[in-house]
Amino acid sequence: MELFARFPFREPVIKVRAQIFAMEVLVVPVAHVSSGSAERVGAAIAGFAPDVVAVELDYGRFGALLENRGPGALEVARHPLFGLLYLVQQLFGRRFDVAPGSEMLAAAREAGRAGIPVAFVDRPIGLTVARLNAIPAREKLSIALQALASPFVLLFGSAFGGKAFSPEALAGEALSSAAMAEFRRTLPNAYKALVEERDRFIASSVLGIRGERVVLVVGAGHVGGLMGLFSGMRERGVRAAVAPVGAS
Repeated sequence: MELFARFPFREPVIKVRAQIFAMEVLVVPVAHVSSGSAERVGAAIAGFAPDVVAVELDYGRFGALLENRGPGALEVARHPLFGLLYLVQQLFGRRFDVAPGSEMLAAAREAGRAGIPVAFVDRPIGLTVARLNAIPAREKLSIALQALASPFVLLFGSAFGGKAFSPEALAGEALSSAAMAEFRRTLPNAYKALVEERDRFIASSVLGIRGERVVLVVGAGHVGGLMGLFSGMRERGVRAAVAPVGAS
């Protein structure tokens, strides 16, 4: 466990407090294979001066990132769809010379340098994988086909306005909202398992944090759902804002 001693970790408190104190949450949207995202996270932490930095990870997944450890062959064999998605993310990371998850490591390291506790607010990865395994076969096939086609996006560009594909575009509010709406329409069960349920878990975890100022680092696809949930918590003293993608 020496690897973890470098950071002042604090596990999220999932149970809602009996008394809710005023809390300001700065949501920092990131793309998981973007060097710009990692830089933006550091700038947001330095500028906002939070009491706690919350990241879209569970403790186990953070340990795997810290050790640069992926799923083993047995895990991939038991959960082939999850394994395929992992391999595609690694491919995108190599294409743009950015390790997937580097923005989460940047958040933890920046917090560690400032002596700020880190909260791991995502649902345990094992539960998410189990929920993904339970979606209908039609949706699994669709996800697998799209994942297998994604290398061609890297080789031949994308149709995002006729411009070459850029991971920074994925953190943009308009593109993320459009992509999430299409995801929800075409793959409703996968969307529920991968996005909607985790949005609720993350929001509940943040609500349990003991701190008045929280920087929350999440994938851009979670921002819309989380902001909707946080808006329903205003009467309980929670105020949330989104850091501009162009902030530095």
